[in-house]
Amino acid sequence: MQSERPEITQAQRQLLSRGIEYSGLDISAEALSAIELHLSLVQKWRHRINLISIANDLELITHHALDSLVLLPFIEQSQRVLDFGTGAGFPGLQLAGARPDIAFSLLDSRQRRIEFLRMVSAQAGLGNTTFINSRIEDLSVSEELKELPHSDVHAPAKFDTLVVRAVAPLEQLVLLTAPLRISGQRLIAMKGQYPHAELEALKNKYADQIVSVQVEPLDVPFLKAERHAVVIEY
Repeated sequence: MQSERPEITQAQRQLLSRGIEYSGLDISAEALSAIELHLSLVQKWRHRINLISIANDLELITHHALDSLVLLPFIEQSQRVLDFGTGAGFPGLQLAGARPDIAFSLLDSRQRRIEFLRMVSAQAGLGNTTFINSRIEDLSVSEELKELPHSDVHAPAKFDTLVVRAVAPLEQLVLLTAPLRISGQRLIAMKGQYPHAELEALKNKYADQIVSVQVEPLDVPFLKAERHAVVIEY
């Protein structure tokens, strides 16, 4: 992929700025520049490598950028975060841009997407990111550092926080991430409507493995849809 530095539109920039202000998020000018660069490159490349589907340019801001950044308060105390099934880098790369003091690993099974994310990270100058071309169930905490197949990075095996956007039901997410589990770890799963049935299934099968489950409503600026964060602590 060639290095390109396109720009998001003025309308997109204004909407992003207003959303960040509305949410009371503390994002520096340098961090905002990295966030905007990610968005501009997603917009540039999305049709070529099937990154995301949006109805219009503003949905990139509401449905992806702001929908990712509202997770910032949930990772304030994190040190190592894994975003699995990251796709175009949501929420992981947006969060990494906003929080350069936290180490982020972004995992996706599609090599083209991982190549894209490496390009974005390099252009944005993000030194807090690693990228893993793998499936979540293939990772392990058996070693402090694990070199993964089809990846040119060493990924930290012990993550204190896992984040995911609507990849699978809660019960399946707990199962898929079991090999990575450590005491005190949190799994933050982003959902749309309040997941009543998923929570009941989770309680019935994994109550003895989970310390607590909290469901927090997310107020995503300018998004007229329900959003919740399910925080599972082990």
